[in-house]
Amino acid sequence: MKEGTTRRQRFVAFVISGGVLIASAIAVLYTPWLGVFDLRQVVVSGNRRATAVELVTLSEIRAGQPLLSISTRSVKRRLLTHPWVMQAEVMRSFPHTVRFAVKERKLVAWCRHPENGEIVYLAEGGVVVSVTDEPVPGLEIVGPPMTGWRTGDRVADPDVIELIDALQTTVCGSPPAILRIAALPSVELILQNGLQIRLGATVDAVDRLDALGALCRTIEVDEYERIDLRLGGEATLVPRKAVRR
Repeated sequence: MKEGTTRRQRFVAFVISGGVLIASAIAVLYTPWLGVFDLRQVVVSGNRRATAVELVTLSEIRAGQPLLSISTRSVKRRLLTHPWVMQAEVMRSFPHTVRFAVKERKLVAWCRHPENGEIVYLAEGGVVVSVTDEPVPGLEIVGPPMTGWRTGDRVADPDVIELIDALQTTVCGSPPAILRIAALPSVELILQNGLQIRLGATVDAVDRLDALGALCRTIEVDEYERIDLRLGGEATLVPRKAVRR
């Protein structure tokens, strides 16, 4: 009899303690006046272009909100909608702080709006991060397919995005200057040294860049004004015209 009574007492004590824990959690989550783990500070790191004010506003968290009621996954998803933000981590730091650690995109190219002539800055991933009147040094993209021309829009063709990312280095010893995307689609690249390179369809362009690199290691690049790789396995080289003195 005593043994049975003891077991019942232990069970009742367990249920009561569990209820107390649940009630405490509910109080922390849904009783803002409690103030035990309320949000008082947001610390933002890794940002240069996106301001802390923009990111905190975008996160939709508010001062005094219980930390345990903040979904770090939802906040991260909202931060990633900022055009400059490529990666984001959201962490609670008890008792009163939330931390945002972001990695921003790098500028990779610029293009000109086909109608009004505005300069559109493109960052990694082909994302439009700024619209202005001033071009920047670096790769110019002519005729890229776009989802739109406002901040947050992007290059529509993933093959073009991959090609732009692949051009963030020298090609045949010279930085790329202009990348033309024709409607066919067909790609033409012009280097700063004036060399014209025809790469063919965008779907094959990155692979042909690799072939171009191998070719340029076997020729005197300065002797040619055009390299045509549209035939795939064969390259057609057009020499520079001799200058008569």
